[in-house]
Amino acid sequence: MEKYRQIKQAYEELHRNFLLKNSILVKHLNKRVWAPSIAKEVYRIFQKYGDKEKVFLDLGSGDGIAVMIASLFFKRAYGIEIEKEFFDISLRMKKKIGIHNAAFLNSDFYKADFSKYDILFIAPDSEFTLRLENKVSRELDGKLIVYSSIFQPRTLEQSGHFLTKHFDVFVYENRPKKV
Repeated sequence: MEKYRQIKQAYEELHRNFLLKNSILVKHLNKRVWAPSIAKEVYRIFQKYGDKEKVFLDLGSGDGIAVMIASLFFKRAYGIEIEKEFFDISLRMKKKIGIHNAAFLNSDFYKADFSKYDILFIAPDSEFTLRLENKVSRELDGKLIVYSSIFQPRTLEQSGHFLTKHFDVFVYENRPKKV
């Protein structure tokens, strides 16, 4: 619990500093919109679905808060972020907090091999593309956790759902078809 408090405090400071220069905690980027995940809600999600034997990947990890919290519940936690500015923030936060089982990739998540991970996490800011759903169906042997009340996959089968204070959380279990 102490490490969680350290993560939460570090990100509260980061977000306060962001608000000194911006009127809201949202940033419009080239390909998407960034808003931070809520630490307490993400903690609850990973408390429920975390597994110290599993490997986690956050698709579009933004400032890295979900990855840092996931590192408390998973064997390894990874984040993939296409925006260099947020990738750099994640690296600084990882160093500041001293998390050793987390890593970040500055890349497009379509280039990642999802078969290397047991749990995928996404807080989508737009509709799921059929391309992403097909990639998840082909490569993931595990769970996809969607932290959004609005955007959901249309072709994947839901296996769980629960409410947080601000969002619905949907879980999709995937087992790739053997060819």
